[in-house]
Amino acid sequence: MMKMRDVAKYAGVSVATVSRVLKGDSNVKQSTKEKVLKAVKELNYVPNTLARNLSNMQSKKILVVVPKVSNSVFSSVFHGIQNVINENGYQVILIETFNRRDSSVPELIKDRTVEGAILLSAMMTEDEFEEKFQGLPVVLATDSLRERVRSTPSVSINNVQAAEKAVHYLANLGHRRIAYFGGRPDALGARERLEGYKKGFQQYGLQIDETLIFEGDWSLKSGYELAKQLMSQKKLPTAIFAVSDNMAIGAIRALSEQGVRIPEDISIVGFDNIAVSEYVTPALTTIEQPSVQIGEKAAEMLLKILSHQPLEQMHVEINSNLIIRNSCKRNNEILRKGG
Repeated sequence: MMKMRDVAKYAGVSVATVSRVLKGDSNVKQSTKEKVLKAVKELNYVPNTLARNLSNMQSKKILVVVPKVSNSVFSSVFHGIQNVINENGYQVILIETFNRRDSSVPELIKDRTVEGAILLSAMMTEDEFEEKFQGLPVVLATDSLRERVRSTPSVSINNVQAAEKAVHYLANLGHRRIAYFGGRPDALGARERLEGYKKGFQQYGLQIDETLIFEGDWSLKSGYELAKQLMSQKKLPTAIFAVSDNMAIGAIRALSEQGVRIPEDISIVGFDNIAVSEYVTPALTTIEQPSVQIGEKAAEMLLKILSHQPLEQMHVEINSNLIIRNSCKRNNEILRKGG
């Protein structure tokens, strides 16, 4: 059976281009469109969309693809999805990928086991996305694909704005040397939060010290290791902004082992507002990512698509909130100097 990648190879174009032609995208050049349609005809390719339209059967099942259910952010998003999906008479099929590319997604789609999908994260290129999910209604609740598959509906927070909030809060407390514990630069969310960190500095007219910008992987261990690296510097910062609560909590552990007091010596702001952040010592000040709300909105959008209702917005951004607890303190020395 011919696949979309076979058409792409025959026509000498990408899988994404084939998908756009079959969807009737007017932005595709006429010459490219003709090449693709010729390949479709000569290979006798039948798109999954057409095959699916031959059947009026409704499975009432929704596929949710998640990297790791044990991750508290993903589990909260999934909880929000379930709330809405179950209330509307649908069932959820959950696939946990553990960030691997291989899964049983294609079989579920080919067999029309599911009517639509919500992706919480996905390690795939645009071509891989188009080939796996061709013809299937999809909503993204993930930063990783939002950048690459712009024509697909998505739900997220404004990462830039959220990071700015954290920097503004610390700057208003008198902090000027603020370290940044970030995620991998291949992740859009990590890049956006770094952008917000830098924008926050610029808005206060502060100098960015590149030696205080660290790259991690969102985990407890990563925050712990980055804090140990930080301790090797001659001049320590007065505050840390970590792009995940796990990293912030790992940093608190490492700093406490070195005799650094939180928040008396160094203030810390995290990101996510996971359940445990309220119960660590000191309770963590953090940017709340409304994960349940993200899941609910993604499910509502998918159900609208399935019932052929128009979406008010293709890309929805949900506001984040700063949750102030006990891990930050005024930097009185700077405030006295008026800096």
